[in-house]
Amino acid sequence: MKVHPRAGESSEKVVSVEDSGASVAAVLQAAGRDPNNMKVTMNGKEVSLDAHVPPDAVLTLTERPQGS
Repeated sequence: MKVHPRAGESSEKVVSVEDSGASVAAVLQAAGRDPNNMKVTMNGKEVSLDAHVPPDAVLTLTERPQGS
């Protein structure tokens, strides 16, 4: 599991998903990312924070503009 950093952040964290029912929000929190104000894509498709994350997924985070 790779969580790609937001724009402007250079560090990348690899997160292991032990719980097969892990949600996007849980994975981001485990990676030390705040899921609020984020657009999250998983394997190229936008997903909600409660979506299930399979172990081989790639999450990409994009910070939403303030007020959206």
